[in-house]
Amino acid sequence: MLLNTIVHDLYRTALRLVVAIAPLVIWYPAWGMADDLWRSLLISMQESGIAPGAASYRLAYAAWPTAALFGPALVMALILGLRRFGAALPMTAIAAVTGMAAATLLTGWHEGARLLGLRPAYSWINILRVANFNIGFASALGFLATCIGIRVLRGQPLRAHGVKPLQRAKTDTFGHAAWMPVKEASVLFDASREQLGGVVVGEAYRVDQDPGAVRRAFDPRNRATWGKGGKAPLLVFDLGWGGTHGLVFAGSGSYKTVSTCVPTLLTYRGPTVTLDPSSELAPMLTPARTAMGRRVISIDPASREGSFNALDWLDPSSALIHGDVRAVVDWICGEKPAATSSSQNTGKAFFEGRGKAMVEALLSDIVLDPELQPGKRNLVTLAARLALPEDGMREELDRIHEHSQSPRARHLAGQLMQLVAETFSGVYGSMSEQTEWLANPGYAALVSGSSFTTADLVAGDIDLFINIPMKVLEATPALARVVVGALLNAVYEADGHLPGGRVVFLLDEVARLGFMSSLARARDAGRKYGITLVMLYQSEGQLREQWGEGGKASWFESASWRAYAAIGSLEQARAVSEACGEHGVILSSQSTNRGNSARLLETGTATSGVSKQLSERGRRLATVSEILADTRADEQFVFVHGRKPLRCGRAIYFRRPEMVSLVAANRFAPRSKSSSSTRTS
Repeated sequence: MLLNTIVHDLYRTALRLVVAIAPLVIWYPAWGMADDLWRSLLISMQESGIAPGAASYRLAYAAWPTAALFGPALVMALILGLRRFGAALPMTAIAAVTGMAAATLLTGWHEGARLLGLRPAYSWINILRVANFNIGFASALGFLATCIGIRVLRGQPLRAHGVKPLQRAKTDTFGHAAWMPVKEASVLFDASREQLGGVVVGEAYRVDQDPGAVRRAFDPRNRATWGKGGKAPLLVFDLGWGGTHGLVFAGSGSYKTVSTCVPTLLTYRGPTVTLDPSSELAPMLTPARTAMGRRVISIDPASREGSFNALDWLDPSSALIHGDVRAVVDWICGEKPAATSSSQNTGKAFFEGRGKAMVEALLSDIVLDPELQPGKRNLVTLAARLALPEDGMREELDRIHEHSQSPRARHLAGQLMQLVAETFSGVYGSMSEQTEWLANPGYAALVSGSSFTTADLVAGDIDLFINIPMKVLEATPALARVVVGALLNAVYEADGHLPGGRVVFLLDEVARLGFMSSLARARDAGRKYGITLVMLYQSEGQLREQWGEGGKASWFESASWRAYAAIGSLEQARAVSEACGEHGVILSSQSTNRGNSARLLETGTATSGVSKQLSERGRRLATVSEILADTRADEQFVFVHGRKPLRCGRAIYFRRPEMVSLVAANRFAPRSKSSSSTRTS
């Protein structure tokens, strides 16, 4: 039995060796078979009446040596293909390339020996005149094929050798999660049906299946790491289904702006509003948007450009005017709903609420004051009244209570004017704290100017870039809330009558705004009223912090699509992995048992056995470790309701020549290793 085991092992080893070097033997019969097939073709041409002097026959005869090489070339291509997918040993691939080289050498051997025999009696020029160019052409093609084989052989396989492919289970016991095919994604995200274009989601290719990108980190300065990036077709959402909103989650410095905002602003030809705290997009895209016939305006407190009256959309004759005024007060003072508030209804909450009521009384009186010119109904006027001292504020509330044209203002003033001194001081102090940003003349003027009106946005004539610097956005989010809220509500009040098409709001660093009921309303009813929101976050944690757990669920329900890229958080990776789903895989285990027994001075017996067991197990479509370690920065996961998860490339604009030619220089762009083309992070 021991001898049988040894023989069996030797047999298996020999068999593996034979299989490994089989191409080194197969190439010759393949070469001969191809040669015989072409000879048969020539014979059949003669038998069919084609004269040897005919052009078709002479062409077929000239191609004979080349056709014979197709046999070993086919063997080499097949083996190299298996090697690229990890299904063939390196020795097998080397044998296949060696066979191709041998066939090429034999093809030109006799002709080469004949020509070399003419030296040195004849010059090389005279020798070439008598050379058989049919053989020379075949040898050149064979040499080229061998070089290609060597080049492919030196490349890395798509799956590392020794890592067997997963075998999916035939049942759905553990689910049937799978990636959305790129072809299906191209049909789903096709904006050719929409005249105005749409929002760019990504590029139609699988980064993890791109030979030029696999196992190579993405470097924006090194084109060799881009793979198919910048060459694949765009995936563009035509705003035609679902809530039309999109959510993008990507960490800081992970190309959110250059892969979502820039391509969309180059693709969508309708009105847009872009929140850009870095102030980089307006200089880059103003020429391109202007070339589309758009009027571009930057709302910038630093340069005091793009000022507008944030109250011009309010209609004093509307039955809902008091609710609209209350919304403006919420933007000015901030909102803290129960979903995101960590404190209960304490004494501080009382003073904050009464302080907002004081602001509302003043603002309602301003908006409904018939004696004020429309140009004076703005936040500069409100800031002047907020600056009144306590005694003056009591007198102002008394005047409002007696003479205001706003019933709401009179009601609130009546509740506040007779508060005891201590309570009134607390309310006044809370009001001052919540509105102190209006004491900055530059901020108040920015939302009280006349560079444009919100009606211009509704008409579809303008594009707006909100260039509130990050330090201002962090310290004074109310300024951005007033700007974004006024523009949102102006579109909302248009009741769907938008001559220029849907208004796309591209909101980067939107978490800095805090909770905004206007955004929530646009989320829920935006489809009907022509509002599309594309919200850019660094993680789901920011979304949860801004809206609460319930608000997060509402956003996920209302978003037509959401994308995740450059995931570095373990919590985020777990969420994406769970969202991708599970499928069943086949687990194979094999064990070998060997033993022998013998008494003293006896030969004894030997036993051996092999057992193999198959079982099913659930596996995530993308595991946490794969998401964290194997996903490149230019790759993303996209989720759409009712569809399989999509794994695709990101539309980073500086990889696409047609976009680079339209975009002006970016002051944040690092220098390329090989060129001065624009980059950003």
